[in-house]
Amino acid sequence: MKMNKFGAMAIGLSVLLLWACTEVHVRLSPRAPIGTGEPAHLPPKEPITLAELIARQKERGQQRDRDRQSDTSGQVQTPTSRSLCDSPGKLRDEVRPYNQEAAGWCWATSAQVVLEFHKVTNGQCDWVNGSLSRADCCGVREFLAPLNRWFTDTPSACDQGGWPHWVFASSEFDYERLMAPRISDPTEWAAYFDALKTQLCQNGPFISVIRWAEGGKHSQVVRAIDDVLRVVEVNDHRDADFNTQPFEEFIGSNGSDPYGEFGHAQEMFYVEIQRR
Repeated sequence: MKMNKFGAMAIGLSVLLLWACTEVHVRLSPRAPIGTGEPAHLPPKEPITLAELIARQKERGQQRDRDRQSDTSGQVQTPTSRSLCDSPGKLRDEVRPYNQEAAGWCWATSAQVVLEFHKVTNGQCDWVNGSLSRADCCGVREFLAPLNRWFTDTPSACDQGGWPHWVFASSEFDYERLMAPRISDPTEWAAYFDALKTQLCQNGPFISVIRWAEGGKHSQVVRAIDDVLRVVEVNDHRDADFNTQPFEEFIGSNGSDPYGEFGHAQEMFYVEIQRR
């Protein structure tokens, strides 16, 4: 079969992406480097503490228990009386993975996965257009079956690093940021894993942001945490699939020394993602 020019280019790009996604990944745009240059209309929220997140979750859990007690036999339960974890497999069935369609779009892809779970459907290039105040990011889009990947031929000005909250701000969704511990001992992460599991049951999938040892950061989506097998199910956007990572790999190295065994450290999480 004769391969068109775009297909050849996409295969070349896929090799770069496979390296970039696992090593340095999303370069940070000169327009918005970490900590500076944040678009004025899309500022980040101040992070919440783990204690604040747990308090919110406890309050919701108590409200759910009250609603369940007030439900009469045979009556349809109110939304607050239900938990996503009441239906085994619901998150696995309804959280659809995506690969990122350009080298710098992990942030838009993570937002796409989470928002689609909340019934808001848009393409990555559409979210990028809205976040960067552009209208030209939706170039030719093609699926390459041998690689099981979609690619978008987008202008270089559109292929920029960014943050998921840019998409949330432009889509009328709220969120919170939770900073990760700067230690890699899984026993020290126990309270975080408990809170993140509750997050999955109460709000659905959340976003993890990691910092690469070589520089740059990368976002990925989590849809399950298994205490028994001690694994986390992650769509890291290298391909359109969820992969399991042992707790130790998911946590990565110490935040103060990301050059450790795994070459990355957890930076923060986007949680409490919901409509305003």
